[in-house]
Amino acid sequence: MKIEKINFDQIKEKLVSLSPVTFSQEYINFCKNFWQAEPIFLGFFKNGEIAAVALIYKRKENGLVYLDSGVKLYSEIIYFKELSVDFNELIGFIIKNYKFDILEFSFCQIINNKNIEYKKFSQNTSAYVLGAGDIKKYEELLAGLNKKTRNQIKAAEKYNLELVVSQDIELFYPVYLETMLRLKAKPKEKKYFYDLLNAFSNNFYLILAKKDGKIIGGNLFVIKNNYLMLMFNVSFREYWKYNVNDFLYWEMLKFGLEKSIRWFDFGINAKRDRDQIHFKEGFGAKPYVINHFVKINSLKAWFYVNKRKMFFLIKLVLRRIKKIFLWTINLKN
Repeated sequence: MKIEKINFDQIKEKLVSLSPVTFSQEYINFCKNFWQAEPIFLGFFKNGEIAAVALIYKRKENGLVYLDSGVKLYSEIIYFKELSVDFNELIGFIIKNYKFDILEFSFCQIINNKNIEYKKFSQNTSAYVLGAGDIKKYEELLAGLNKKTRNQIKAAEKYNLELVVSQDIELFYPVYLETMLRLKAKPKEKKYFYDLLNAFSNNFYLILAKKDGKIIGGNLFVIKNNYLMLMFNVSFREYWKYNVNDFLYWEMLKFGLEKSIRWFDFGINAKRDRDQIHFKEGFGAKPYVINHFVKINSLKAWFYVNKRKMFFLIKLVLRRIKKIFLWTINLKN
């Protein structure tokens, strides 16, 4: 196996039928604009011909130089021929040719459903994806869904939720902001969404749910060829009684089938996200393991990464203590 840096034009035509969003020119443009991330295409050659390619981004964040495979998102190694990638050789090539503080891989083989092996990979998260295969009519898709999910979709129809298909970020953002605050997560600035819209243009979509004149939930997704990637699913909690999220997912699936989508990527979940996983599996999604690897290449990066790990562990412990405390109070009452 030989590794070389290649140009996007060398593989552009080969990618048409594979359709990964993260390899699209649109996503590359988005990463350039929002994160100032430079794409690096690494080709794997076998017998003088390109057999596979990995996309790595170089960017700066918090004073550190990152090389990562997805910029806060998983990506794939795209295979054109049968090949077993030697990750020790790949890491050695990167170390020899590029300066960095942190190297991070998050490879998830969805379209190229090929097992990739490296003993240093951790596999604590998965992407949940519905492969539609030859299904073209949503009635056929509905029949194949989990019975409980079908019932929830039918129940949502009785609540007279209004469907809005839009690109209006201002309609979406208040629901997104409230959802992030409820989840105690740091919300993204509006620029993120406008850069995403500018990059994907007509392939950027918002499926919104409206009740009594108010936007109560939304799915934001992008499309490349026959691949749909759900970026955000948000909703006001007080409207969950109307099965708003079932409505959003189902309308998104119907919309996608009309666009000849074959892959519906519902996004990442950790093993502890049982409720979300159950929900996505109800819509036919299957887990595709994410192979994760991090290499720390400087003392500054080591202190930064371990400080973040410490804060995360403290947060988890405090949440657990709070749950136990509330449980104890409920028992006494």
